Amino acid sequence: MKRCTSLRTNLILSDLCDHIDKFLPVFRDVAKYWSIFLRRDPHDAQIVAAINHLIKDSDYRSTLFLEWWILDLLYRYKILSEKLSFRYCDECADFLKDRYHPLLSMTYNRWDLIREYKEKWQNYSRATQRSIIKASSILTKDERQHWLNSLRITNDFLTWRLAIQVQGLP
Repeated sequence: MKRCTSLRTNLILSDLCDHIDKFLPVFRDVAKYWSIFLRRDPHDAQIVAAINHLIKDSDYRSTLFLEWWILDLLYRYKILSEKLSFRYCDECADFLKDRYHPLLSMTYNRWDLIREYKEKWQNYSRATQRSIIKASSILTKDERQHWLNSLRITNDFLTWRLAIQVQGLP
């Protein structure tokens, strides 16, 4: 798998997608391999079918690491429709749902949801707060900078550094 990823070859793609349940122990590598093809075509039929199988039919669909990597793929590439992506996110573990919901909002340009997250900022964990900061990159520059400037008083260095990075975006 790692060799095919480094060579960027699709020799094993169809077999991998057909027998995806057997590759779950190395799903991190599968996700990295799929990323090569999803950059070119985010709606690759084989990969979409395999992800649909994992989300709906797989016996392992509620496994934590599988949920994590599928949400990461859904956030980075618009593989499924907005409705299916958010529905799957809502079915995942609570901390994953909290962390990836703002990122999916960013992926699908849901400004209204990101504004809601900003209003309830203090109710979330630091990891979720960082996701909200990253998702705020789709807001207008004035709105984003005004809000991120208010985070100067945070006592979390990592959150503040991410806010500075997002603040500098156009």
